[in-house]
Amino acid sequence: MRDLCVALMNEVAGELIETAHAKRRIIPALWPEESFRDFGPRGDLSEFAGARTEEEESFTAPFAEAKFIDTVADVMHRRMATDDRIVIPGEDVHPLKAAPTAPPAG
Repeated sequence: MRDLCVALMNEVAGELIETAHAKRRIIPALWPEESFRDFGPRGDLSEFAGARTEEEESFTAPFAEAKFIDTVADVMHRRMATDDRIVIPGEDVHPLKAAPTAPPAG
C-alpha cells in the first residue's frame, strides 16, 4: 500500500512541480492570476446560515493581539481535547500544541 501511495504522490507531483535553478517549485502557470488572488468569496456562504456573528462595533468582549497560527493552534487544541476523532498526522505538526506549525500557503 505504501508503494502505491508513494507512486501516486510522485505522479501527482510530476504534474504540479518543476525544477528551476536547482529548486523545486509549483509550475508558475498553475498559480491563479494575481488580479484574481483576493477576488471575493468563492461560495454563497450558506455554510454560515444560522451561525452567530457580530460586528466589531457591537462586540463587547476584550480584544487580544495574537498571531493567526497561534489562534489556529489553540482552536485545534481545544477541538482535539473534546473530540478524539480528530487526528492530525504529518511532519508539520507542532510537538507541544499538536497543530500545524504553519498555515497553508495561498
